[in-house]
Amino acid sequence: MIDIHILIHPTANLQWLHEIVCQLDQEEGVNIFPIHNQLSIAEGRMEGYQLGSAPFVGFVDCDDLIEPGIFGKILAAFRDGAEVVSCNEQLMSEDGTRFTPGVLMMPSLYPPWVQSLFPYKDINHHIFCFRRELLNPDYVADSAMVLAETALALGDCTYAAVKDIGSRKAVLIPEVGYYYRRHKGQVTAWMEEHK
Repeated sequence: MIDIHILIHPTANLQWLHEIVCQLDQEEGVNIFPIHNQLSIAEGRMEGYQLGSAPFVGFVDCDDLIEPGIFGKILAAFRDGAEVVSCNEQLMSEDGTRFTPGVLMMPSLYPPWVQSLFPYKDINHHIFCFRRELLNPDYVADSAMVLAETALALGDCTYAAVKDIGSRKAVLIPEVGYYYRRHKGQVTAWMEEHK
């Protein structure tokens, strides 16, 4: 089993939230924990990671979509000895158009000192799952420290959630399993940045 939390922010698109909850409800081995987040993203995630009692934890965003069956592949990777698991993802516009398969938020986007924390460059930001006992108790502070020294407009440093992440066995599932759904203006801005 894996405990997955969903941070629900005050401006969440309720239709999109309904869609991701229905998708997760169809996944075998997944416990769902919605959180109405009034804190920082890192603080909300820290709360979410501590809910439930399954041996593995992770999150999805309240406005995104998953590929059916992806959590079966994630749980299989854990059974094979992985400590951290993510999958490939695509950017998706409001009309369902998909852009740029592959990693979007990988550590190579960070400054060199942050990159030095990771022996791999292909762990994604979304559907970031790990063994519960690896939760970094200093995640909120470490995430804030990373963000303070980067130019990236991120709400948290996902990778800081795992203590000593550089020494962990990480697996990237090659298939696209996550759709990072963005509003039209956000998709346009992302495409301009990555020409």
